Amino acid sequence: MVKEKLTIRKALTQKKVLDNQIQELSSTRFVAVATSNRTVIDGLKQKDWVKDAQARFQSLNDKLKRREALANAIMDANAKHTVSVKKFIGIDKQSDEFEEISFASAIARKKYLSDLLTTLVKGMQKAVLNNSKAYQETERQAEEKVTERLYQEFASVTQASGKVRQEREAELREQYSIELLDPNKLAENLMSFKEYIENYLAEIDAILGHATEVTEITVEY
Repeated sequence: MVKEKLTIRKALTQKKVLDNQIQELSSTRFVAVATSNRTVIDGLKQKDWVKDAQARFQSLNDKLKRREALANAIMDANAKHTVSVKKFIGIDKQSDEFEEISFASAIARKKYLSDLLTTLVKGMQKAVLNNSKAYQETERQAEEKVTERLYQEFASVTQASGKVRQEREAELREQYSIELLDPNKLAENLMSFKEYIENYLAEIDAILGHATEVTEITVEY
């Protein structure tokens, strides 16, 4: 039985190294066809290749065993240990109140908010931009229609008073009126929503980073 004591940060780094080594070893050959005429396999004599294949297979199993032990110890620690983070109550409200949550919960919240930033907030930004452009174009077209109708109706009329023309223009503008509906004031607030999530992610990332650097775990295998 091997017992190691190390920080979560170091365990995460070593687990990542093991993942790369396991992938590399898995891509090597453990089986080969031998014939009386084939004395060299992968640059080695048959006997040496057999010993090398056995050593690589043993190394693969040792790395898999240690990688599993590291992963289990990290998961146990993430579930057991806690950090103090600000509560998250929505993108339109901010809380200065802190709460104690497990490392695992903090990691899950960080991932969720990162995905939220990518999908929801950026999607809303795109929708606001597209609708703003559509509004401006529709407004331009409406203005052209009002001008055209006024010309058609009054170009040949010399006796029409200014008041009549103004009243008709008001009617036409009412007829062709448009409105950009933004009941949640996204155009005004989306940037602050985005910055809030970005700052929250940076803060929780720093808290988790420090926690993994100082929290030690015991790995047994």
